[in-house]
Amino acid sequence: MTDEIQGLKFFVEGRELADHLAARVKYHKGRSEWYAGRVADLKAGGVTHGGQTGDPLEQLEKKRDEHDRKAARFMFMREHVGLNARYVLSDSDLENVEFVGGRYA
Repeated sequence: MTDEIQGLKFFVEGRELADHLAARVKYHKGRSEWYAGRVADLKAGGVTHGGQTGDPLEQLEKKRDEHDRKAARFMFMREHVGLNARYVLSDSDLENVEFVGGRYA
């Protein structure tokens, strides 16, 4: 008898998921620091918020904040993964935890 699985499901061991999430935390913290550095560089060069569409400081700050949020989200998930569990992930789960578009892209 063959197992019948509806939709795409992927089995990932808890330890692999935890390691992946820890790597995503590191990545997003690094990106946040990079954007924070660019903001500091622009401010040191005398650039201020201009209030216009496409304000470079605002755009860099938004990217920094986005990476801060992602790092915090992945840290929470990493801290709550059952290391001895086996996770059944859907295609959208893979995308949400950035398995897709990262290591396997």
